[in-house]
Amino acid sequence: MTLMISLDLLIALLFPFWYRVCRTTPYIIAIFVLCSLYAIPIVAWGFAAQNDEVIPYCNPPLGLAPNVSQFWSVSNVIINCLVLFVYAIIIGFVHFRAKSRACSEQRKVVRRLQVIVIVFIFSWFMAILGVNVGVLLRFPPILLQLWQSNMVFFALICYSQTFYVCIWRSKEYRWAFMEQLQLMACQTPQIKPDISTSRSQVTRFVTVQTQVKK
Repeated sequence: MTLMISLDLLIALLFPFWYRVCRTTPYIIAIFVLCSLYAIPIVAWGFAAQNDEVIPYCNPPLGLAPNVSQFWSVSNVIINCLVLFVYAIIIGFVHFRAKSRACSEQRKVVRRLQVIVIVFIFSWFMAILGVNVGVLLRFPPILLQLWQSNMVFFALICYSQTFYVCIWRSKEYRWAFMEQLQLMACQTPQIKPDISTSRSQVTRFVTVQTQVKK
């Protein structure tokens, strides 16, 4: 899903006008199908390969059969590298536009993306990488179980990092979040601040659209 989020942002930057007019439901269905092409076979394989061994800790590396667990962890390392690659393209793209047009808003977007990438590296990326490091170092079985189970600490950081980073770095995201809270409380939202849609600020507009689509 993290890969799809990064691809979603990349699509929004490369095709901003199409992204604005595309229908949300088919778009979400397409993302769901792409994610399912990876997730469903893993679940089915894990179910078919299950055995009666006691699971010491309830997490994917130890809950899945050894061969399924190895495939899951290695494939996640590859996916995480793809996520970093996509974010590198996004940061480079926005940074180039900001440098060529001297747009302060785009520089803010770059800093925001850099924070997201740093948090991602020290959360989910580190968790999956740590799972594989224990295998590569050939830890004893008991030590390997403890090592892989403690990698969940980094994973827990990842589960909520995007929300807090966006709340911290984006005024538009904070405004959209407060608007949703007001709507849930049956209150009339405050007047939305004007957001320029000029060509020099297209990245700012696309960022807002991306966050709303999430």
